Amino acid sequence: MNPNHLRQLAVVINAGSITRASDLLNLSQPALSRSLQVLEHQAGGALLNRTRHGVIPTELGAELGQLGEKILRETRLAQRVSEQWRAKHRTEIQVGIDPLWELAHGPQMITSMNQAYAGQLHLRAASASTLVPLLKEGELDLLLGPRFLSLDHSQLHSTPVYQDRVSVFVGKQHPLYGQTRCHITDLPKQGWLMAGADAGFAFQLQPEALELETHLRFTGSLTSLMQLLRDSAYACWLPHALSIATGLIDASHALELIDYPTRPYELALWSTGSLPRTLTDAITEFGHAQSDGY
Repeated sequence: MNPNHLRQLAVVINAGSITRASDLLNLSQPALSRSLQVLEHQAGGALLNRTRHGVIPTELGAELGQLGEKILRETRLAQRVSEQWRAKHRTEIQVGIDPLWELAHGPQMITSMNQAYAGQLHLRAASASTLVPLLKEGELDLLLGPRFLSLDHSQLHSTPVYQDRVSVFVGKQHPLYGQTRCHITDLPKQGWLMAGADAGFAFQLQPEALELETHLRFTGSLTSLMQLLRDSAYACWLPHALSIATGLIDASHALELIDYPTRPYELALWSTGSLPRTLTDAITEFGHAQSDGY
């Protein structure tokens, strides 16, 4: 007898209906009926009695159904053993990525990560305000995010990965667009966009003493900010090389500030413990290669 037919018989008896059993088995009713007919022919007697409310097993059907139940239990056990084995041998590392970095260098860095690590990678691009709590709670293993955070990061380890400088970027409709240099006092107080509003991104970029009127604040994805900034009259403080590397804005939008100290912008690799060295080295080396070197 085909063990699969015995298993199907057990499902029919438990379901009390060939229709319900066919749904549970993901098998058409005609195909299931043919399997039962083959089993009846091999057993030499009827296996089911059909009633107004479904089917009930005959004495022979009940005995064979018990054997089918045993096959079902063994099949489930085999599935659990297989799942446990796969879980034991499949190491998934979850990596959080800064949204602007993901826009600028995501695909290239992911290629480097795949070459350095044979396990499974789960990547999540979001703001540091979202990802830092996940990292502290153990739901993330790594985070590539701002090195200087206004969030509590006392339990985390960091390794500098990327160094850039801050520039003011203006849209094509902005009165300062087309000028390559200006004094910080020339910057208008109105019409500013703010990026990374909830995690310290803006804290790194905007001069503390400069009182600006922010029109829109963005946390998380920065695609809309970059596209809006490109053709508008808005201005925004952004990492220089990283913003240009997105391809959504170019150097013609950047202003060099005269008589104002260059402000650094850095990304770090954050973690709570030890991780595969090949992976962390790959991310660090890739970040260093992209650094602006101001």
